[in-house]
Amino acid sequence: MIFTPDNVRYLPLMLSLTVSASLYGQSDTTGVVSLDSNSKSTTTIVKHSLFASAGFGSNMIFLGSTISRDDPYLATGLVYSYRNSLFLSASAAHITGIEPFFAYYSVSADYKHTFNSWLDISANISGFKANRSLEQTLFNNFIFSNFTTGFDWKILYTRISGGLLFSQSTTGFIQFSNSRYFQTPSFFKGRSFLSFYPEINLISGEIVTMKTITGTSTYGYSPPFRKFRRDIQPPLLAYSSRFGPVLLDVSLPITFTYRSLSLEADPCYILPCFKSNVMQAPKGFTFYLTASFRIL
Repeated sequence: MIFTPDNVRYLPLMLSLTVSASLYGQSDTTGVVSLDSNSKSTTTIVKHSLFASAGFGSNMIFLGSTISRDDPYLATGLVYSYRNSLFLSASAAHITGIEPFFAYYSVSADYKHTFNSWLDISANISGFKANRSLEQTLFNNFIFSNFTTGFDWKILYTRISGGLLFSQSTTGFIQFSNSRYFQTPSFFKGRSFLSFYPEINLISGEIVTMKTITGTSTYGYSPPFRKFRRDIQPPLLAYSSRFGPVLLDVSLPITFTYRSLSLEADPCYILPCFKSNVMQAPKGFTFYLTASFRIL
C-alpha cells in the first residue's frame, strides 16, 4: 500500500498508512473484525477496539516517493478504534540496512462518517518523524493532512482526496481512485472469510524543472520532505514547479480473516507519470504483507 492518505490507500504503505487507507472501504461492505472492512448492517458496532499490527513491505512509498530508498522495511504498531469511526494509531518502522533499528515513527488520527449507502467522508492527519541521526539521509520530519469523499456506485467505489503536506515547504496533492470490494461467504464454521479490494489510484502533485550548469533541464517529482537539491550534480542553478500527474498504481489486496486475526497480502504495480534523470520515481512491482490482531 502506499501511504493513502489512506491512503490514503495510496497508497499501499507502511503500517500506519496501511491502516489509514483501510478505513476508506466501500460503504456497503460489512464486518468489524478486520481492519480493512467497514461495519454497516450485519454486525453490531463495537464501541472500543484495539488492534496490534505488524507488516513487511518491499518498498516504503508515500505520495509517489520512496521513503525507504527502495529498500524493504518492517513496521509494527497499535490502532485504537472508537465506534469504527474514530481511529488513533502509532507505529515504528525498521528499514533494511539502516541503523538505529527503528528508523522512523508515526502517529495518525482518522475520522470517517457514512451518510448513506452511496456517500461517505473521511479526514486524516498524520505526523512522521525520522530518527535524528537519519534526518539528513532519510527524510525530513513532516505532517500530512487530507480530506476524502467517497461515492459508492455499487459497481465501483470512487474516492477523491485533497491533501497538504507540511515540512520545509507546503505542497498539495490530489488523489483519485476507483475500487471494488468483494467478500466470499464465510467458512470454517462461519469464523473466516476472504476479501478482495482491487484498486486503481492516480496521484497528482508538484513536479519541478531543475536546471544545472550543463544547461539541461530535468523534470522530476520533488518531495518536500527530501533535501533533494544536495544530491544534484552538477550544482543546481534554478528550478520551477508545476502541478500534474505524479504516479498511477494498480493494486489487489487480498485479506484472510479468522476471528480476530487478519492477514493481508497486497501486490501493487506502479507506473510513474514523468521521466527524470536526476530523481527517479518508484516504478514496477511492490509487495506488502500485514498481520493484524484484535486485542479488544
